Amino acid sequence: MPIMAAELLRDKYSGGKVESRPLSYVKCAALAECLAESELCGDVKGAVSGAHENRAGRVEAAQGGTLFLDEIGELSLTIQAKLLRTLQNGEIQRLGADHPIKLNVRLVAATNRDLSQRIPRNPKRERLVSRKWPASSKMS
Repeated sequence: MPIMAAELLRDKYSGGKVESRPLSYVKCAALAECLAESELCGDVKGAVSGAHENRAGRVEAAQGGTLFLDEIGELSLTIQAKLLRTLQNGEIQRLGADHPIKLNVRLVAATNRDLSQRIPRNPKRERLVSRKWPASSKMS
């Protein structure tokens, strides 16, 4: 039976000195594309329908800890590019916000897709794959 990436991450957290830090899990395949940015980045009051107050996204909620993005390959290139910007700049901008929020978050991602196989169909993906996910491990 294959070991799942989420299980490995949970095992690393349990009992260790990082256990007190936040560990947030997002199943990217379950995010509707129209809601993905709001779910990951958060939003400010009035920015989207139903936003009656400021809301932190999943990335911000993992502040000081780790955010595990399962099935990252299912997110649109637009959202992946925003995550790349978050990694590069160490900040996130909520939907409708005027200023970014500085963050200290470790991002761990998994996918069952070979992202390099999708490069010829979309040249932007090559940049995203090489800059955002520089190290990979194949689990079986």
